[in-house]
Amino acid sequence: METAANKMENTKEVAMENETRQSTFTDLIQPHLKDYCPASNLAFNEKVKRLIADGQKVYHLGFGQSPFPILDGAVKKLQQHANENAYLPVQGLPELRSKICEFHRKLDGLTHLKPDNVIIAPGSKELIYLLLAVFNGDVLVLSPTWTTYKPQSQLAHHKAVVIQTTENDDWRVTPENIEKVISENNLLLILCNPDNPSKELTSVGITAVMPTAGYYIFPNFEILRSVLAARGITTGTQMCDTIFDEVNVALMSGGPAFLRPGNEFTVRLCFINFDGTEALKASKKLGTEKDIDDEFLKQYCLTTVEAIQALKKWVKDQLETGSK
Repeated sequence: METAANKMENTKEVAMENETRQSTFTDLIQPHLKDYCPASNLAFNEKVKRLIADGQKVYHLGFGQSPFPILDGAVKKLQQHANENAYLPVQGLPELRSKICEFHRKLDGLTHLKPDNVIIAPGSKELIYLLLAVFNGDVLVLSPTWTTYKPQSQLAHHKAVVIQTTENDDWRVTPENIEKVISENNLLLILCNPDNPSKELTSVGITAVMPTAGYYIFPNFEILRSVLAARGITTGTQMCDTIFDEVNVALMSGGPAFLRPGNEFTVRLCFINFDGTEALKASKKLGTEKDIDDEFLKQYCLTTVEAIQALKKWVKDQLETGSK
């Protein structure tokens, strides 16, 4: 019969064995990668999707991807060539590279661009990493920027120099910003402008840069600082967690994932919560002569509208509570 002492000893042995196994796995990873974790936006998206799957109503504004359908021409070409299994040229199809040169020649006036200067890849992150892997020098990344650029730089054994931008400059890099970090080393600058905000939030005091394009906004909730401090909320992450708990709106804090200070109340907000196929069809019927109005948004982008209204009401409630 096993005694209590034997049980305790066996438990210790199992714990030591698990610790040894874990230590062995950790030793397989290079030291500078041991603190890495999944991309914050992807991990956050999986968490929200699980909650939605469990039946919870969540306004998911924390994950950005195109809501619009793949172009019919692209779908047909993929179907047409789905049975082809030969390796493609490493740089990509010559015909496609030529078309890309032609596109940028017409759109951007890049007459010097040749097909040999073009590389095709499944996405920009892979292209950026390939460039980082062969580049000799330091890498400049902006704050705010996309979550993976600094980790990618570190993964490629580069020193990542963070350039601080400001809301007053529309989060754009300025010559003065760059002059502060100029060194004798070769420098590679990864440009990223994250800001395309909404008028609804600015109507209640949330500051933001007026939009031009894209699916993301980067508003600043600084107006709530004293009110939130009274609630013990002093970081962007705490504010986003509170918003999620109280009005079911999922946002991502500007810091630290997007390289903003942790105590800053900036957030990344993505307005893609709608059926892009139906919205695009209706937009085409409307034509380019007419502006998209509030009624169009309520009909075809209702979930996004409801999310912004919920967020707007939450801000107003905080301000009203703080003024009492």
